[in-house]
Amino acid sequence: MTHHDATSSPRDDRSGKPRPHRIGRWRRRPTSIEAEIAASAEAAVATSGHRVRAMASTSSGARFVSRLLGPILDSRLATGRLPDSGPLVMARARWIISWQTRWNLADWWLDLVKQAREPAVPKDARVPVVRSRVLPVEPLIGELASALVAPLVTVRGVAMASSLLCDGAGPIYNPLSSVDLATSLREIIGRLDPTT
Repeated sequence: MTHHDATSSPRDDRSGKPRPHRIGRWRRRPTSIEAEIAASAEAAVATSGHRVRAMASTSSGARFVSRLLGPILDSRLATGRLPDSGPLVMARARWIISWQTRWNLADWWLDLVKQAREPAVPKDARVPVVRSRVLPVEPLIGELASALVAPLVTVRGVAMASSLLCDGAGPIYNPLSSVDLATSLREIIGRLDPTT
């Protein structure tokens, strides 16, 4: 593991063994609209004055602002930004590496397969997925979900999984995307492993 890969060792309920992929109810995935809101929020923070910067300098304030800027910070972490490079990045890294966040993220990925298998539903609030791309990589998505809830993972790997899932212009949602989904999944799975 390189020096910039943070790890987490979550606790299981009883046995200490990984639980099945799906836990609880299916949860809603972040949407590209939320990413646009976050981008607007980042611009607002960048142009705001002392009050917002002072809030971000505190631990609780950093957590709040890092949630607001989640997609942007995830993108930076996914490209190799050091988790300790600033209070917002550090707060975001701590949040995405948490046990509950990773279980939710694994559920969202598995929900892609569930959605791709279902017939289209009128007025479905979810962003449509490219079925012809999602279904062939179902085994890789299952492998990714398992890797996300492994005892030890890297911040960068989790951030990459989050960024790809929320990328409205990427191969999951955009049929014109030139990005190969299988290749991206294999790369993320590799990055999640702190021993590689």
